[in-house]
Amino acid sequence: MDKSSSALAIKEKAFKLAESGQTALALKLISEYSSTTAAESRIVGHSQAEILILAGKPEQALEILLAVQKEHGDHVALLGEIAMCYYILSDFRNWKFTFEDMKKSYVENKDILVFERRIMAELNIAKFTEEDGEVALAAASYLRIMKELNQRHDSKRFFRAISQALRVLATFRMSSQLSEVYREMISIAEKQIGLNAYVDVQQALLLSELVLVGPTSASSRLIEILNNKDISILDKQTLYYDFLEEHLLRGFEIEEQIKAYDSNFKDLNVFETEIRRLTFSTTAEINIADLTAFSRQMPLACYIRLLGVFIANAQTPQVLAELRSQFKLVISSLHSESQQLWISRYKKYFVANDEIEIIYDSRNKTLKFGSKAANLSRRSGFQGLVELFNSSSSLETQTVIQKLWNVDFDPNYYKSLRMTVHRLNEVIFELTGIPKAIEINKQKLEVKGKMVFKIV
Repeated sequence: MDKSSSALAIKEKAFKLAESGQTALALKLISEYSSTTAAESRIVGHSQAEILILAGKPEQALEILLAVQKEHGDHVALLGEIAMCYYILSDFRNWKFTFEDMKKSYVENKDILVFERRIMAELNIAKFTEEDGEVALAAASYLRIMKELNQRHDSKRFFRAISQALRVLATFRMSSQLSEVYREMISIAEKQIGLNAYVDVQQALLLSELVLVGPTSASSRLIEILNNKDISILDKQTLYYDFLEEHLLRGFEIEEQIKAYDSNFKDLNVFETEIRRLTFSTTAEINIADLTAFSRQMPLACYIRLLGVFIANAQTPQVLAELRSQFKLVISSLHSESQQLWISRYKKYFVANDEIEIIYDSRNKTLKFGSKAANLSRRSGFQGLVELFNSSSSLETQTVIQKLWNVDFDPNYYKSLRMTVHRLNEVIFELTGIPKAIEINKQKLEVKGKMVFKIV
């Protein structure tokens, strides 16, 4: 056995100890190994850092990883762990830089990476892609990786992939695949798996049970997680505030036993601080002026999630309008599939319980909502539609075509009407943040929800 193989054997033994909760013994085993080659030194240092991350000590892990990087250069796996540390430590600027370096390294080296390194790099890239807002791309990657690992009967890594896939499917209510993956997860959840994968599995089951079963079952699972001494405080904190986020979106009651755990968490990031404030403060107002600062203090996905929580808890139409506009602006840079997933997650909050009144100033040809306005002076079709909707929220398609173009129903005019509705919907989205406010088919046009047009 060559020296690097000896180091890998020690690494594997140490990881088995760490994943059984014996992190101190694992670190002792690694630190006592005497490295004599550069390859061994890199393996040992990287392994120490991975165990420290598992033990909830990202500062120490990052210090070791940066030293290994300085001495031995970049490697896709090393960059992945460095990026993970920056993320855990809320250093999102360096996280983003390192993530970009990792993607570049992966593209340059993927053809020479052994399967285990390649698949773990792809899994980390998918996770960071998700945090960068591209949730549709991440979901597709998780499902592909899960299938590949299942075909290879790689159970150790399969647990990591299926848990990530299930978590995203649950978060975005991707019902066509959620139940099937959940059943598969339940069938393996009782087996012996490593502590690192166990945390991922529990997070996925927690979120999926909120969707498929309800808050009572999810609350029981959360309490079990919070009482597990083998799970690090950082992992418990992440799962706890994910649960509170869902509470703010769904409005279910939180058990007193769960509320009491909040005092255990001291070092919160900005996202968690806002979730705590909105959950427990009696005066949880939303300050629009804070949004710019928040956007710089967290990854894009966290910021979108925070905007979603704000939208669900906005107390005035003016604040709601500003939040919807910010939400629309933020997701506009993402792929269309990801945009649709984000919108679908918060769609029930894009139509307020109270009537939404959009003002049309017929003299100035201006459409107004809150402090925002859109000029329709060069959009006669928009003007005509708004004026027609002033009298009714539901119109016959043939009648609209006759009013706008003075012709009977014709397929070509129907296409023109659909395009006019589509473009007017874009204007309304700019003003209110409400997508597809007007729905159209060959029989009728309808204004969605409680939106009304008022002419002044």
